[in-house]
Amino acid sequence: MITITLSDDNTTAYISPCRKNGLLYSELENLGGFNEVPSQESMTLPLSTKVALGLREVLTGKPLSIEPHVGQLLRSLADSEKPKPSFHVFSSWNKNNMIVDTQSMSLSVFARWRSFWTKHPEKVREITDGVFLVSLDLLVDIADSFPEFRISPALENNEVTEVRAKAAVQPARIHQEAPEFTFAPVTLPDLPPFDGYDATLLSLRSVPLSSYAYIRDDSEKVAKANARSAGGAKKKKTQRSLLQKLTAIGVETAFDLLHYFPLRHIDRSKPQLIRSLSPGDEATVVATIAEKGANYEKNYVFFVVEDAAGSRMRLTLFNQTWMIHNFSKGDEVIVHGKFSPFNGSPSIAGAKIDKVGDIRGQLPLIPVYPQSGKQEITTWDVLALVKETLGRIEAMPLAEPLESELLEKYRIPDRNAAYRNIHIPDSKETFTDANRRLIYEELLRLQLYIQQQKNDATRRVGIAQNASVTPSLDAWKSRLPYELTNAQKRATAAIKENMASTSPMHRLVQGDVGAGKSSVASFTVFLTVDNGHQAALLAPTEILAEQLHNGIASDAEGLISPRTGLPMNVKFLGGKTRAKEAREIRAALAAGEIDIIVGTHAILTEETVYADLGTVVIDEQHRFGVEQRTRLRNARHDGLTPDMLVMTATPIPRSSAMVLYGDLDITVLDELPPGRTPIETIWVREEAQQAIHRPHLDAWHDIKQQVAEGHQAYIVASLVEDNEKIAAQSVEDAYEALSGGIFAGYRMGMVHGKQKRDEREEIMKKFAAGDIDILVSTTVIEVGVNVPNSTIMVVLDPGRFGIAQLHQIRGRVGRSKFASRCYLIGDTKTDEGEFRLNALVESTDGFYLSEKDLELRGEGTLFSTKQSGQSDLYLAKIREHIHILEVAKEDAVRILENDPSLTGYTGKIFAGEMVEIFGEKDIKS
Repeated sequence: MITITLSDDNTTAYISPCRKNGLLYSELENLGGFNEVPSQESMTLPLSTKVALGLREVLTGKPLSIEPHVGQLLRSLADSEKPKPSFHVFSSWNKNNMIVDTQSMSLSVFARWRSFWTKHPEKVREITDGVFLVSLDLLVDIADSFPEFRISPALENNEVTEVRAKAAVQPARIHQEAPEFTFAPVTLPDLPPFDGYDATLLSLRSVPLSSYAYIRDDSEKVAKANARSAGGAKKKKTQRSLLQKLTAIGVETAFDLLHYFPLRHIDRSKPQLIRSLSPGDEATVVATIAEKGANYEKNYVFFVVEDAAGSRMRLTLFNQTWMIHNFSKGDEVIVHGKFSPFNGSPSIAGAKIDKVGDIRGQLPLIPVYPQSGKQEITTWDVLALVKETLGRIEAMPLAEPLESELLEKYRIPDRNAAYRNIHIPDSKETFTDANRRLIYEELLRLQLYIQQQKNDATRRVGIAQNASVTPSLDAWKSRLPYELTNAQKRATAAIKENMASTSPMHRLVQGDVGAGKSSVASFTVFLTVDNGHQAALLAPTEILAEQLHNGIASDAEGLISPRTGLPMNVKFLGGKTRAKEAREIRAALAAGEIDIIVGTHAILTEETVYADLGTVVIDEQHRFGVEQRTRLRNARHDGLTPDMLVMTATPIPRSSAMVLYGDLDITVLDELPPGRTPIETIWVREEAQQAIHRPHLDAWHDIKQQVAEGHQAYIVASLVEDNEKIAAQSVEDAYEALSGGIFAGYRMGMVHGKQKRDEREEIMKKFAAGDIDILVSTTVIEVGVNVPNSTIMVVLDPGRFGIAQLHQIRGRVGRSKFASRCYLIGDTKTDEGEFRLNALVESTDGFYLSEKDLELRGEGTLFSTKQSGQSDLYLAKIREHIHILEVAKEDAVRILENDPSLTGYTGKIFAGEMVEIFGEKDIKS
């Protein structure tokens, strides 16, 4: 038996079943314009005279089940001998619009329709070929202008007087707004405070989730279910309790739960009428259940709901047949989801249905929590626990650390209200205020931590290095082959002023690749020696330390030390320095015979003793931990603190610098020395392991051309030797293949971190002297290597490097007036790799690239060695909320002026939280 039904607006026919009947399926397909209904055997056909006629012919003689009005309409639409005019005008599903079908119009009538259409472009829209959606207020105009149109009985009984009467009253009905609906406030359970809770936020860390009644009930249910499963004949999957699921995502205490903030909220605060909705709208409708039913064979349940204006909507929920028992006819419900009319009838896809009055129906904004789907943790589970937490806090409200003046100034709620409204807001406004409050609180706590550390540093007593005669410094300046840039002059002036004070200098100099930080370091150490003290330069790698040592030693050649009256003594001490030589250097350092020591971690050991350390300079300081920096600051035995200058060639975004280095004075070298030329970067999407054997690549031709012109080149690989687990080109294999193939006959050298220091130093000296044309290396040349004659670089497998590292490596070229290029040879299969390499091609501005890097990696933790991923902050995002960060800094400074030790009421609360949340650590450096 074939069943035919029609949509409410009589524009579409539904034929079922058809798929199982191959012949019928083919005949219907030939009619054109059909669609199959998903997961069903039905077919939909948009009706017109032509289609109705064809449908009548296809179905003649077949067993039919046709409702009376369907048969009547089909007969009126399609007479086998003399087709009658179609109903050109139908009512739409929401009664706001009409559907005008022009498919069977004569050409002359359609020409008049086209003219009418173009006069009302904002009220007439073609929704498919020849079918138009028309505003209902044009009904009278259509009736007057097109007497040959037939109007659907569902819209009008074909009497113009009634058409006019309906048109006259319809607009008021159309614009009727949804009735006022007030969400009942969520009531919190009346419970006593947690054991051990004393109104402080930190005390909630001692409240385990296992103490919650909801958790205990859930654990008991799961334990019983697992026991039943274990005793059954068929082994079933063991269920996990809610406690186990929450523990898996790091939520173990009341404190963790309170800070398990929603990612977003589903806004149901403004319900609408069904007829006011448009396809794609995020819709909320308050309605009454008029009908319900289920199809257990096809595993779906449906509800028909009716709103206050009498409009109805059918909701179909697949794989949720149990929902049939949750609702009864007459229940008032809130329906939310994306409005998606189906087969011409109003519908909401993936509808969420909640009863008005229960906890779900009380929430105008429903929180959506992170990772809840992955761990099978529902919003309602979390909300039940949050309600229990807030109820117990309500009995003893959280202590308020902010002064009333700040609450009034920024119009933010107190702490107790903020935590409630971040989870269970009663409006967008209360959520926004709670969010602002907690972001500000996080950043204020952070700035108090930073500014207190800065204040502690300024209370130290340093050495006033303000010699009026500076022979070493003057001689160094006179030997410079160039004039310092304005940025370098500003930096050296600030350093000189800092060093003259008895407050120890604590300054960060950051600048892009090639901005001249080495010159600033030389200025600082020579000023120190002229003041009669020792200077120490610390670098993270031997190759960088060697470069610094060679530069300083060269500058000091021929100078007399004001300290000793002897030639200035500059020594190098590294991890690979021979034991006997290292002992001799340390003895001379302790005796005061060495003016400047340059080295790696070797100068940090306990056996390294200084006679009179005046200044410490740390290059690429982000590679050192807090302990190393602190050890050098405490290197003197008289209680005084040496001046400290830390430098980085990795530009830091302003937002990060305010946090990571808020305890330092910051100088930015934002100019390059004169004569430098930008580096052109070219990305070659070629596998590196094949590229080293292909002589016709532009990169290899370019290297040969540059060498022929007297310049030099770098080729950089990420690995020292081949590794079966890593598909990347090793430096040893690249050197062997290139020196014996494409660059046979060229003067080549290779350096990497596993070589002996003497061997590596000898090769670097040859390259610097121009005795090597092409240097194949690992990232040991990343920083500090300065060979201005190098004009071209090839980086193999660039996808294995980060943005900042690639920028540093690339900075080994472009250090002179000669045009320079950098080839990135290798492909990437990730969006992240594409982002990184495109950024390098796009820009040579280190500050721009640092922002891109931050965008890619995230802000990372602020007070540990972890560099990316989960932030130490729960809500605040440094880049996004930098304006709040700046305000918080001002407030932190003022609070500490009045309460330096944070011993007052407000200070005590924050002081305890700072240590507990950030840990007893210095800021990451």
